[in-house]
Amino acid sequence: MIIFGTRMFGGTDAVPDLFFVQTKFFHVNFLPLWPIQTYLVLQGRTTRAVAIPMSGKSIMVAWIRCIGGIVVLAALVLLMVAIFGDNDLGIAPAGKRPAAAAFVFFGLSCGLQYLLMTHGSLRRASHERAGELCSALGPIDGAELRRLVDRSFQQRSGTDIGVDTDT
Repeated sequence: MIIFGTRMFGGTDAVPDLFFVQTKFFHVNFLPLWPIQTYLVLQGRTTRAVAIPMSGKSIMVAWIRCIGGIVVLAALVLLMVAIFGDNDLGIAPAGKRPAAAAFVFFGLSCGLQYLLMTHGSLRRASHERAGELCSALGPIDGAELRRLVDRSFQQRSGTDIGVDTDT
């Protein structure tokens, strides 16, 4: 069965509890093939997505995470073949060294994929980038969101960044 259509991938540039950036891709079997539109996904009582200019970071994050997942699956297949062999292909189980090498490769690929999914530089927006994303909403919605972003960064860093949050 082949599954295709459009789906959001590449979540990045997040400001917790406020927004994040994702790109809608055409996909085949959940593999993002080509980007269609990037969105700023606003979180709150309801979730809404606002179209913004294409984000190269979101596109690259989606493709890199996809490639990382493929590498993990390939490493798992390699490990299984090294341990058990494949009678249909006439491959006997490998010795201890190739199996150990396959196990190390599988472990490293899982670790890399974990980093790709969770590393802060790929997931969170800097204060400057968050401000740029707020500006994409226009002067009214963007200004209100910018105040929330400034407050969020002020609370996260525990410092006063010189923003009046009383208004």
